[in-house]
Amino acid sequence: MAYRQYGQAIEKYCRISLGEASDSAADCTQEAFYVYYKKLLDSESFDNPRAFLYKTAHNFVLKTKEKYFKEARRTKPLDEADELSVELYNLISDYTDYDRIKELLISELREEEQRLYEWKFTERKPLQEIAELLGTNPAAAANRIARLRKKIIGLIQKGGQLNDDYR
Repeated sequence: MAYRQYGQAIEKYCRISLGEASDSAADCTQEAFYVYYKKLLDSESFDNPRAFLYKTAHNFVLKTKEKYFKEARRTKPLDEADELSVELYNLISDYTDYDRIKELLISELREEEQRLYEWKFTERKPLQEIAELLGTNPAAAANRIARLRKKIIGLIQKGGQLNDDYR
């Protein structure tokens, strides 16, 4: 019953709070309800189950963010590193003007994607502010940023189009 009442709200909270790590929002929600369920099995009662679920979700958000950013800063051993496409490897090894590579990547984006890129990655605006600028809610803004990130990764992996521009 609690899941039907609070499930969507808790997941939305997790998605917004996790920001860049929002892929873990479903895990966050599941973890909060799992802890709640275990406590119910131990015959605990709750005056305000909603508050307990939010607090539990918040604790999971903090742990997940810490783990996400710690992992993002970690240098991977060479045998765990992703292989670059041959084209991108050649591009990087032959031409190391990273500002030019960045310009070419950004030029492949639509105007609204370029603006979002600037806000998020150049100006480092917080998610709430980006959502206000877009005229939407933070969850929708987080989804747009995630789609933008995937598109940029796809462009980098293609690599071949950019390679032609350097010759």
